[in-house]
Formats: sequence, C-alpha cells, structure tokens
Amino acid sequence: MTEGFTPGMPLKDVEELAQQIFAALRVDKESDPLAAARALPWEEVVAAQASKPLDAAVDGWFLADTVASVFRAGRQNAVPFITVANLGEITGPGIAALLFPTLIPGYTNMLTNAGKAGVEGYAAVFEHMPANWKADGAVPPHVMEIPYVFGDMDPMSAQWATMGVSKVRQQSHSTDGSTQGPGR
Repeated sequence: MTEGFTPGMPLKDVEELAQQIFAALRVDKESDPLAAARALPWEEVVAAQASKPLDAAVDGWFLADTVASVFRAGRQNAVPFITVANLGEITGPGIAALLFPTLIPGYTNMLTNAGKAGVEGYAAVFEHMPANWKADGAVPPHVMEIPYVFGDMDPMSAQWATMGVSKVRQQSHSTDGSTQGPGR
C-alpha cells in the first residue's frame, strides 16, 4: 500500500541525516551549528540537502506513527481539513511529479479515511497561472498556490516562481525540441 506523500522516518535517522548535512555544509564544528547554517546562502543549504532527503520524524510523541498510518486508522485530530494539489503535481511536467510521486495517493488516503475520525475532508485542485506562464505551456508547480492565495508575490517569490517556470520549461521539451506541455 502506498504510504503517502510523507512516509516518515525514525527520529534517529532524521537526526543522522541532519548531522550529515551540517558536516557537508562545514558548520558541524561551529559553536552554534544551526546559526551557522542559517547564515549560509539558501542555495548551499539546498545543494547539501538534495542528496539526503529528509522526512517527517516519527518520534513516538509528536508524530506517533507515519501520517498515512495515522489516517488509515482514523487517529488524526478530529478537525475538518482541505487538501490542495496543484495541476502540475497531477499532470506534470514538474518537480513535484518526480519528487513526490505518492503525493496524490497520500491525499486520497487522507480523504478516504477522514470519516474514521468523524470529520469532513475536502479536496481542491489549483490551476491558476499568470497568463504569460500559461501561454508558455507551464502548469502550476508545487506550492504555487501559497503566494497566490496570500498575495505574496514579493521579489523572492517572483524569483522562485521564475525559477520554477524555467524548470517546467526545461522538463516540457523533448530531445527533438518539440513542446510536450499542456495545450501544445
């Protein structure tokens, strides 16, 4: 059975990976490694973490079991919830389809088992894109809804979004140069 978008890891494994990431960043010997890591450019942190995928820490206290297992058993907090998937996470091309192939099955598990906790679960698919991006064949990438919903298209968000569209463009062209994106 698919575990969902965040299968979880034992806390000791998450801590070990974090130590490896800090060593790769060369901040592990600092008096305050966390402060030293926070002072680094984000690109360095992302590069150091890229080959060491972190996940939710199943510590038996805050997270008693994997998220998928908690929902399958109906042990989640009894609070109505909404899941939001971006069109690019479903149809691709996009990084989320590659990195999180179980994202949508994870949401399906959550929605299917909401009733076990006596709550309603709702689903939404976000498909809004700036017109010029849509014209280029882009689809909303992972977390695109956040700056749109909260009106936070500040320079950092705009830079991130431009980077995301660039990646979508790269992934939406075949080796012969023909466009594989939606509507093309």
